[in-house]
Amino acid sequence: MAITFISVNIERDKHLDRVEKLLMESNADMVCLQEVMQCDVNRLAKTQHYNEFFSPTTRHKDGENNWEGILILARHPFISKKVHQYAGPDTPAVYDKSTTTTLQQTRRYLLQVCEVEFNQQIYRFANTHFTWSRDGQADDYQRQDVKKMLDYLEAYPSFVLSGDFNAPRGREIFSKIAERYQDNIPAHYETSLDKNLHRCGYLPYMVDGLFSTPDYTIRDVELMFGVSDHAAVRAIVDI
Repeated sequence: MAITFISVNIERDKHLDRVEKLLMESNADMVCLQEVMQCDVNRLAKTQHYNEFFSPTTRHKDGENNWEGILILARHPFISKKVHQYAGPDTPAVYDKSTTTTLQQTRRYLLQVCEVEFNQQIYRFANTHFTWSRDGQADDYQRQDVKKMLDYLEAYPSFVLSGDFNAPRGREIFSKIAERYQDNIPAHYETSLDKNLHRCGYLPYMVDGLFSTPDYTIRDVELMFGVSDHAAVRAIVDI
């Protein structure tokens, strides 16, 4: 029996009501989120009584509850959880996005990997918020980071990978991932940025990804706009 899956960058606390509505109405079994504030984790988990797996990446200001991170929500308990850091400092200073260098120095770039049992099958999911670059153009930070991330993924023979990759489809970095794993976002989608909610309006950047190894069947994939500044990726996943 297949499961319902959702991934979306929720842009911190700017769209929580919309995100809550999505989680309640979609009845998803697995959810991968990016740009989640730590203080909102419980609120999001309560929408479907999810089990939670939060990994902090960014400290916006001093204080325990001011961490931003990536979050996996699962309807069933986690069998395993692991975090791989492929870039950034172990203990970030307060987030500074004034340049690509300070951004890289004040943010952790993580790959979450978890296993959950559904219908007597073990599913493995990976979640990340990848390195940002200016104007969607590959830079040396992205090149070194994608190599490290792919090296970590090599240890896993089977998985579904999702997240905000900050790298438009058809360009260098996205293509490096798609060379190894199946790109499951339908070709007719030209952007995953919401023209009405993203601060830049319309941009032709398909940056949110849903990749998988060949043993997974991914179907009925759609982008759901009107949720956050990024579209939510919804799919049916089977193995």
